[in-house]
Amino acid sequence: MQKQKKTVAIGGIALSIAMICGVFMAAKSPSAAQAESTCEVQTCAAEQLYDGYCGMGELTDTYTETINYDHKETVSVEIPYGLPFYSSTQYDDACTPIAGTVLTGYFDRFCENLVPNYKTYTQFGSRVIYRSMGTQMQGVLSDLYSLMGTNSGGTGTTFNGFNSGMSAYASQHGYTYSWSNVWSSDLSSYGAAIESGKPVAVFLMGFSLVSAESTSAGKDVFTISEYTGNHVVASYGYKIDYYYDFADNLITSRTYLTVINGGYLNSSIKYICLNGRSNVAYAISTWIE
Repeated sequence: MQKQKKTVAIGGIALSIAMICGVFMAAKSPSAAQAESTCEVQTCAAEQLYDGYCGMGELTDTYTETINYDHKETVSVEIPYGLPFYSSTQYDDACTPIAGTVLTGYFDRFCENLVPNYKTYTQFGSRVIYRSMGTQMQGVLSDLYSLMGTNSGGTGTTFNGFNSGMSAYASQHGYTYSWSNVWSSDLSSYGAAIESGKPVAVFLMGFSLVSAESTSAGKDVFTISEYTGNHVVASYGYKIDYYYDFADNLITSRTYLTVINGGYLNSSIKYICLNGRSNVAYAISTWIE
């Protein structure tokens, strides 16, 4: 009989980069000491960064990956109710201000005047459902596009432009924006930010997006699309799938960031695949109060 394991992480978890992307053999349970990596989650050196984020870039490859297993364990951390999904083609090279608009829509839950005369969500008991993008959020996008200094001529928005624009927008509405770097050799800081309700802006330089997923007994099938772009997404969690054989040996693992990828794509596409396939330039936790 197939065994299905699922664990939801509720405390800070230190997960080494080697552990995240490696192939594990003959292990009863995952640990940093047991990890032997054959790939690498890449973080670009500061001097190599091209500091202009324009969008998804060119689709270079789409392929299918199949993982056969006896049972699996999933570790996941997410902000309850996620983030709002906003999609707009109003501006060119606007992935960065769109990510900022997503974050603004989230923080409006706690700062009621952040989006003036508008509530970005509805609430049913304890459940929160975000409203779709309308006139009010289009106005926020327009403001952030200007405040971030976004250039539609192919250079997009800089990392500093993102933060200065978010800070200026918050200040204009009576609030303070702050951020902190959470990307390092493990996901402990990243996970701690998510657990504290602070979404993460992820700045990518080439990435892999899970564009379809099919799960059946003993088999997961993924369609993965590779993009070249310097792109920004808003993240509200991560998940790691550990795949085991019948003898409870750990075969392999896959790690994903759970994101809102605004623009022309639909809301069902939400996983950035790490495992050496995505280059993270910056990942910063964000907060407005």
